[in-house]
Amino acid sequence: NQIIGNSSWGTILRGDTLEVSGNLFNGNPYGSYFEGNGSPVWAGNTYANASGTELIRMSPGVNLQESEPNVYGPGNAFYGIAVSGNLVGSSTWSVTSLPYLIPSGYTATVGNNASQPGQLTIAPGVVVKLWNTGHLTMYANSLITAVGTSTASIVFTSLRDDAVLNDAQPGDANPPAAGDWRGVFVEGPAANRFEHVGFKYGGSQSAGGTEQAALNVNGENLSAHHLTVLKSGGHGVKLSNGSSSIAE
Repeated sequence: NQIIGNSSWGTILRGDTLEVSGNLFNGNPYGSYFEGNGSPVWAGNTYANASGTELIRMSPGVNLQESEPNVYGPGNAFYGIAVSGNLVGSSTWSVTSLPYLIPSGYTATVGNNASQPGQLTIAPGVVVKLWNTGHLTMYANSLITAVGTSTASIVFTSLRDDAVLNDAQPGDANPPAAGDWRGVFVEGPAANRFEHVGFKYGGSQSAGGTEQAALNVNGENLSAHHLTVLKSGGHGVKLSNGSSSIAE
């Protein structure tokens, strides 16, 4: 199929078992938008000349199945999968051909409230790029498992960090800097895990001027091993309450 020159999204998918495969997207401001939860198949598409601020967008509860590599042609303003909203239930972020993006004004939240928890698994090799107020957070009864490997670490870094995976915003030639994005916030008593995870250029100040850390842990039984925390604008790791363990 050819999806060309439309005025907004090339495709919007709302459902659990949908598929977008083998299509040409050209000249649409935005590429594909995946809403809700589920595991849609997303494979073998070509995206070119998308001038908008989002090439791909998904709700946090979507588990994209990239069974065949997608192709990203010239002329796209952004290269990444923008994520915003609440994850209720469970999901896995597993795409490694593009970074997941949490730009300024966006928040990806695991869980919705005390009675609607969420569980997020981040697969080895996944890159999450954030900017300004963009951050990943969670409700206290929810769970994040981010376990990379020694050869396929998980990385949280700046939108401007072109050295990791790709240039997500070709129109911005500025280098990354400490405090480019807010942080990752972990709450509550669940046994969250972060292993072989990198945090780069996070730790910006909040709107009230409070100094943040790249990784903020509150009241948490966090297990964290083989972390790399570089060039935070505030603290590297901030632990409050709980019985967390940060060790090799």
